[in-house]
Amino acid sequence: MSKKKIKAVGTIKLKELNFIRDSLAKYKMMVNSSKDYITLIDKNYTYQAANDAYLKARNYKREEVVGNTVAHVWGQDVFDDIIKDKIDRCLRGEIVNYQSIFEFEESEVNYMNITYYPCYDLEGKISHAVVVSHNVTEIKRSEEKLKHLAFHDPLTNLPNRLHFVDRIMLEISHAKRSGNMFALVFIDLDNFKKINDTFGHQMGDVLLQSVAQRLTKCLREGDSITTREDHIKYIDKTVCRMGGDEFIIIVPGLLDPKFTRIVVNRILEIFKVPFIIDEHELYITSSIGIALYPTDGEDPETLIKNADIAMYRAKDGGRNNYRFYSPSMSELTVELVKLENALHHALKHNEFIIYYQPKYDLSSNALIALEALVRWKSHIDGGIIAPDKFIPIAEETGLIIPIGEWVLNTVCKQTQQWHEKGYPMLGVSVNISARQFQDRNLVKKIRAILEETGINPNTLELEITESTMMQNIDSTIKILDELKKIGISISLDDFGTGYSSLKYIKKLPIDKLKIDQSFIRSMIPDDDNAAIVAAIITMAKQLGIKVIAEGVETEEQLSFLKDKKCDEVQGYLLCRPLPLAELFELLRKQYKK
Repeated sequence: MSKKKIKAVGTIKLKELNFIRDSLAKYKMMVNSSKDYITLIDKNYTYQAANDAYLKARNYKREEVVGNTVAHVWGQDVFDDIIKDKIDRCLRGEIVNYQSIFEFEESEVNYMNITYYPCYDLEGKISHAVVVSHNVTEIKRSEEKLKHLAFHDPLTNLPNRLHFVDRIMLEISHAKRSGNMFALVFIDLDNFKKINDTFGHQMGDVLLQSVAQRLTKCLREGDSITTREDHIKYIDKTVCRMGGDEFIIIVPGLLDPKFTRIVVNRILEIFKVPFIIDEHELYITSSIGIALYPTDGEDPETLIKNADIAMYRAKDGGRNNYRFYSPSMSELTVELVKLENALHHALKHNEFIIYYQPKYDLSSNALIALEALVRWKSHIDGGIIAPDKFIPIAEETGLIIPIGEWVLNTVCKQTQQWHEKGYPMLGVSVNISARQFQDRNLVKKIRAILEETGINPNTLELEITESTMMQNIDSTIKILDELKKIGISISLDDFGTGYSSLKYIKKLPIDKLKIDQSFIRSMIPDDDNAAIVAAIITMAKQLGIKVIAEGVETEEQLSFLKDKKCDEVQGYLLCRPLPLAELFELLRKQYKK
């Protein structure tokens, strides 16, 4: 071979060698730039190569690894199978907690995704394995946080409704196998809205957290209850926050439903001690409903719904108590839903009407004012539905606000009509509900109605219940002062049935006290109630406040009130509530027009 040919061949080999070196350098750069841990291991379990990420994680130098036998190999059995040609494909898996291999903190739990790649020699046999490991600890922890958030309430850290439904499904399976029962205990805090309205939502949130802690603690302290004379059963109770101020508990493994009362009474006990929050002592009670599996439902939604229904019956029964579900409760609930739907229809189609009950001055027996009372004329049969049938539902659903605005607007228009007809400037009183009084735009809305109807503000009186006024005394005084500046009179309604303090009565800018009819109707022959009525009248006169008695139905009652110098009265003895047409007839006779 000529020298020229040898030189050419040598030149080609040199170029190939340089290409190979350059490629190896690039491959090395590529492997070492990876954050994954990459190692090459031969059949003798000896490291042949390791990238920078692996060395850094183990805090080794390269010469301390390459050429040495593997002391720890992830998934040793799997690696053996690869090396022994039992597996000729890529394998992936997850390994947990490898602090002993890598320089992780001992307290940490770490997760590694491991991939095994078999390598083949020129004969097609497996000679090596590449092991690529990727630290997925942060991803796993993020997944765990998201999973926790999905199944837990962020405020109290209790299981949420989604988690609880899964727990019920599990308990249903257990109950079917064991033949035992279990109970759902639905808890709703009584008058929780007052806490939020009075102290703010932040304190309300702290209260909910405190309730959650007490519920969890009290149920853990009494984990064992006697379910049979010769049997003590461990009760693994799950407490869940359904949302708002509602909690629910599952009490499993009951051999007799009566033992649910033990748990429920324990729950009621925790509310007897006040909650101390920001130096405030907060007293709050709860209403509890109970549904039993399988008698009250065989699926989560039915059981939760029926426990909820029973809870509302406990509220209707006076709060701070409990009720077991019964089918008759569902029938009542259906009727209430129908009534609510009918109320929406009534509001939309203007089915409400106003009746007026006269008020009389006791010293002159003269008709001096009227109280506006809303009635509902049903579109179904044309019958008149009394307010005690629909006002509680309107209050609960919030429909009382648009109904109350309609009443006030209608009364002002009708009052202006009889003033324009030449009848005397009779005052008219309108009841303001608790929900209306909490409306921040109440004063603004009243101003707008007065301007629209043209009524003289001095002829309008607003009746507000004692309990409503006392919810937030500072806010109440501010609102009442604004109304008084307009020229509106204020009457404290249902006096004696709430929890007002005499020191606040002096501060309230009120014109009248209205003694509740429950005292008037029972004061004869009840001497105690008679003494209460007399004391109210005396106290009011000393404070310069007029007194009106409602519900006067007998001559004896009227005579007693005259003797005690009560200012005004109203009731069926004097005149029943009248629709507008009959009121005009009364006015014509009274003033001979």
